[in-house]
Order: sequence, then C-alpha cells, then structure tokens
Amino acid sequence: PDGTLVNFALTGTSSNWSPATGSGKVLDFVEGDYVTGTNASLPVGNAARTIEFWVKTAPASTGYESILDYGTLANSQRAAVYVNTTGGTFLYSGFSNDLSGTTNIRDGNWHHCAATFDGTTLRLYVDGVLENSAAKTFNTTGTAFEIGSQIGAGSEYLDGKLDELRVWNFAKTQDQILEQKNAQLSGTEAGLVAYYRFNQGIANGDNTGLTTLEDASPTNADGTLTGFALTGSTSNWSGPSALGEATGTGCCPTVLYVGGIITSGTYQATTEVNSGGTIPAGATVIFKGATSIVLQSNFLVTLGAIFDTLMQACTP
Repeated sequence: PDGTLVNFALTGTSSNWSPATGSGKVLDFVEGDYVTGTNASLPVGNAARTIEFWVKTAPASTGYESILDYGTLANSQRAAVYVNTTGGTFLYSGFSNDLSGTTNIRDGNWHHCAATFDGTTLRLYVDGVLENSAAKTFNTTGTAFEIGSQIGAGSEYLDGKLDELRVWNFAKTQDQILEQKNAQLSGTEAGLVAYYRFNQGIANGDNTGLTTLEDASPTNADGTLTGFALTGSTSNWSGPSALGEATGTGCCPTVLYVGGIITSGTYQATTEVNSGGTIPAGATVIFKGATSIVLQSNFLVTLGAIFDTLMQACTP
C-alpha cells in the first residue's frame, strides 16, 4: 500500500523531495562562467593530440564560444576548440593557425566534436564525420587551461551545456572516435590525459560550494569553477547527460560503434550496431539494429545488468 508523508516542509533543500546526489550529468555555462586549472600532461609543442567533447549550445548563443583553451595567446602556441562565430561551425585554433568544420553546431542540439593532430595533419570531425583536414605545424606552449572561456583573456564565453570532455596524447582514428563517442569511459584508457565527465552535484539543484570539476583520467588535473550560480537550471551542474539525450536520438548513424563503459539507454543505427564495450551491473541496455548486431570478443555483460537486442529499424 502507499505511504503518507507527515510533517514534511516539502519546500527547499531539506524536509523535501530531492534529486539523488550525483545526478548531475553535464555542466551548464552562461556568460562569465568558466573553469581553470593546470595539467602538465597536456600535449605541447608539435605533439600528437585529440580533443573531443559533446556540446549543446543555448538557443541565443553568439560569437566565438570557447570549449577548451590551453597554451599561450601567440601564433601557433595555443590549442583551443571553439564554436565558431562564423556559421556556428566547429573550430580548432592554434592562434592564427586555425581550421574550421562545415556543420552548424549552434542549433540547440547535442553534437560530438573531435579534433585530431598526428604531428602533420589536423582533422576535424563532427558527429563522427570528417569535415575538414589540413597540414599544420604547432608550437603549443604552456599547460594552464580554461574551459568555457579564452585562456587568460576573460572573454569568448560558452553559452550552453558541455559533457564528456577528453584530451588524448595521440591522434585517434575515425573508427576510434566512433567506437567511444557514445559511451562513458573507465578513465584508465591508454593515452587519456584529461577526462571531465561532469557527473557531479544535484542536477539543477542547490550545489553551492561544489566548485571542483573532477578529472577522471590518471592525471587528476581537477579544475576550479568560477562565476557559476550553482543553483537552478542554468549556470549549474545539470542534466541529462549528452550520452542519454544524444545516443540514438535524432541522429541514427548508419553504423554505430559502442565501446568503453556502456551506460543505460537504447543504442540504435539504421543498419548495424557494433560493440566491444562493457555493460556494468545495474545498467539496462538495448541494441537496436535494422540489419545486424555485432558483439566483439571483448564485449561483456556484467552480472546484474540487463541487455536486450532488437532487429528493428531506427526510430529517432
């Protein structure tokens, strides 16, 4: 039978219904919000690198919007990824040594962006698709970083939500990007030098004082939040996760690669779902493929997880 609550205030942060601790899955930025830190493991000089993230811009966002910026504001000495002021495209900036994508990602939807550099060629991917490439040489100098603003300038703020920000010390291939972009990682993957999951706080709740952004990589280069209201639905820890909202929703790729730690949700593609990941205990996962579902030799379903497959057309 149902129970009856007695003497609860039912308002405020105590004596009330409350979201579960740790329900925050993204960080919402408005003008003036940013994160700072230092990470000695960030790729410098002309070293290989990959920077990838999920971003969902606010409807009225404009101008240059910085996602991650580190290094020095001098020619070829920075490494930064942006939403471009021109056309809302994905932009990699080395400072006067830049490259832009072609898709407008300033549309209020979640987009996965990845910039890879192998020491010779810079490549930009949006939602797993290669959009542009060019021969480049960089001399990235300095390992102080800012998330959501231009390094050391107090400008070019992000207006939107950010999730699953990762930096690697090698150039990922397109297949590697596709395999991991829709899954949360363990944090111990080889070459991972910064990993911000944003899985902190109470989504849209009172997070006063929660000003440390945890780095889940072995580097442990935590960041410090500045300017955030830390209460309400903006300028705060928020949700749901990009992986929950974006995976198989509205995109339906032809082939979906699923790897790493696979969180609860439906993973679907217009033809094939291909996975080598791990479904942890407590997760409920559905693979939906119209023509085939391929499970690699390292695919694992942990005891206590629920896993189902459907041979069915994608339904965004």
